[in-house]
Amino acid sequence: MNNHLVTHHDIRLPAERILILTPHCLQRDTCIYKITRDVENCHMCGGCNVGDLLALKHKYGLHLVVATGGTLARQLVAQARPKAIVAVACERDLTSGIQDVFPVPVYGVYNERPFGPCLNTRVNVEKLENAILSMMREEDRDGSKGIPGAKTYNGAKPKAKQSTGNGCAGAAACTQADCGACRAQFADALASAQK
Repeated sequence: MNNHLVTHHDIRLPAERILILTPHCLQRDTCIYKITRDVENCHMCGGCNVGDLLALKHKYGLHLVVATGGTLARQLVAQARPKAIVAVACERDLTSGIQDVFPVPVYGVYNERPFGPCLNTRVNVEKLENAILSMMREEDRDGSKGIPGAKTYNGAKPKAKQSTGNGCAGAAACTQADCGACRAQFADALASAQK
């Protein structure tokens, strides 16, 4: 529902105002290069999706952060001050994270958990890139705003709930498919966030 609201409002931002927020469990647990403090420590070996995400960061000039938990994620968002977020996480963490940063629009992408929760998770990079492109200004989509001389990927693959008064939990957490009150609340919050 949240992703539908975000895409419905046709957000068009400069690439540098979009944040990719990911969990540390995307990194292979045996990797010796820790990326939680500096994602540029990734050697882009192809053993996990972090190299793919770093390549997207470099291609478009986006912000990319890796968080070890919700508290750090909120701190990283506060530091980056993005106008929009594309977040990767499990269902529970995405739901609470979207509520925590409301009214900043968040497009959520579920991580894949082939080894169970919080261990060597994966993300559909194509879906993630499409979410990023759906929020990005047309002139930034060609990748020309990327970081000159940046590493390239050498792998095989390129707030609290607010009641609207109609029984739902508010735009940040509403699950009703067609809630007009939430759409209006979300539109107002989005307009003020983009100012």
